Amino acid sequence: MRLLLTLAGLVLGIFPCPASSQTTQPTEKPRVAVIDFLVKGDVGIKDAGEVVSERLLMQIGKERYQLVERSQLASLLEEVDLTIALVRDNPEKVYGKLKGVKFIVLGSVNKLGDIAISARLVNVATGDIVQTAEVSAEDARGLQGALGELAKVLQMTDEEKKGYRQNGPAAAGPRAPSPPPRPTTGLRATEKELTLDCGNGVFMKLSLIPAGKFQMGSPSGEAGRSHDEGPCHEVTISNPFYMGVYEVTQEQYEAVMGMNPSKWTGGKLPVEQVSWDEATEFCRKLSQQTGKAVRLPTEAQWEYACRAGTSTRFNFGDADSGLKGNAWCAGNSGSKSHPAGQKRPNAWGLYDMHGNVWEWCEDWYLATYANTSPQDPQGPGSGSFRVLRGGCWFREPQYCRSATRNGFEPDGQSEMYGFRVIVE
Repeated sequence: MRLLLTLAGLVLGIFPCPASSQTTQPTEKPRVAVIDFLVKGDVGIKDAGEVVSERLLMQIGKERYQLVERSQLASLLEEVDLTIALVRDNPEKVYGKLKGVKFIVLGSVNKLGDIAISARLVNVATGDIVQTAEVSAEDARGLQGALGELAKVLQMTDEEKKGYRQNGPAAAGPRAPSPPPRPTTGLRATEKELTLDCGNGVFMKLSLIPAGKFQMGSPSGEAGRSHDEGPCHEVTISNPFYMGVYEVTQEQYEAVMGMNPSKWTGGKLPVEQVSWDEATEFCRKLSQQTGKAVRLPTEAQWEYACRAGTSTRFNFGDADSGLKGNAWCAGNSGSKSHPAGQKRPNAWGLYDMHGNVWEWCEDWYLATYANTSPQDPQGPGSGSFRVLRGGCWFREPQYCRSATRNGFEPDGQSEMYGFRVIVE
């Protein structure tokens, strides 16, 4: 069993107690319910979605939460003309309606070689994702232990989370410094391609991305949409920039950094198990080597380049079925990453913008685009998580859309996380 962890918001554990000048009242525990999980493929368990949800509920600590049993949940939903099955398939219908329950857990179970389980903890009142986690088990016999790990992640406090690492407690070391201030003048790009020398006979190819405008985020009716993808708004990218044609490969990373942290090794495979801090340090070193301003893209630059002039769910259209020829994701990856550039590129010549590995962006993550600058937005000035984009080999099509957003701690690592760079 291996743990694959992503975090997309603030971890539970901080619930303020009301102050009183006379007596101290005990804090009421928040109520949490688990919705039946979506199931894809034969996982070897009858009624797997219901079984997984009930087993996970039993693993969640009663010392911290009031647990809402399945029969209670069904009754509460009936009061607002909903059912467990309806909420499972359309979770947005319950937001702001389920009285007395603070959090719900939503998730899916997929047969991808191993049994892969992903879950997200959601604030019922607002629809905000508080945390997401992913685990896997080799077969149904290992499911109980995997769910124990899933529950553990969902209940982590900030302090407990600091020392947590997947695949063993590998020390991340000191954090890399923040990226240098962004240049105030645009790149005078006269060539459609740029090549960087990574050293040791390894090179990196980048493609020119023109300045322009696009609609960032997703419209309210887009299939698979998450609440953090709105409001959809027009953004201007005022200067051209060069973006890596491929995700940074292991041979490129090793040429610059002198080591390879990846789980699956191969020179042309995208580097993974790399944190935002480490990706930023890679950019700093490559900048020194080449004399170019190498950095991670902003979230706006990333989505603009991914869309390449499109406004559909993916940069090739709206249909999930199109991912087969355009991306490595849960339906075709075989539960692992693949060499860069094997699928079709987008209209601007960029490969693997959908799937393969999640890609770090420069911005801090904020679960809304409200009050975002309409020109060259750079995200909030601070936060707890850095943005990840593009989905990965582990995730379903809806999580690989052009507008899909994710976030994780800057020093966090995963075999699902990689990056690509830009030059301004």
